[in-house]
Amino acid sequence: MKLYHGTTKEYAQKILENNFSIKRSGSWILGSGVYFTPDLECAERYGETILAVDVDEDIIETEILDLDATDHTLDGITEKAQINEYSNQYKTEGDRIASYVIEELMFYGLKADFKEGTHICLFSIDGIIEKEDIKEVI
Repeated sequence: MKLYHGTTKEYAQKILENNFSIKRSGSWILGSGVYFTPDLECAERYGETILAVDVDEDIIETEILDLDATDHTLDGITEKAQINEYSNQYKTEGDRIASYVIEELMFYGLKADFKEGTHICLFSIDGIIEKEDIKEVI
C-alpha cells in the first residue's frame, strides 16, 4: 500500500538522507509518531513536499490498530494510557498513547478516518520502512 507523508522541503531532505525519525516527530491526535495517509491530496495539506513509501498491506492490516474497525476508541486508549504504569515514565500524552498501544495492545500504530482523510500514525518504523524505500513525489 502506498502511503504519503507531507512535510517541508528541509525536513524531506533530512528524511531522504536519514529515514523517518520517531524522536523528531510531533505528537498529534493519534499520539507521538510519524504520520502517513493513503490519500495524496490529504498529504498535500501538511507540506509542500510529499514523500511516498510502499508498506506491505499485511503490516497495515495486522500491525496497525484501525480505530474505525474495532471497539477501541482514541478516548478510551487515551484514558487507559493516562492511568496505567506508563503515565509516569513519559512526558507527553502522545508518548503514553504510543507506549500503551505498543506494549499493552501489541500494535505498532493507529489508523483512523477523519474528515480530512485517513491518517496512519506509526509509533515504530523498524522493519516497516527502510530509507531506500522513501521516494519524493512532489
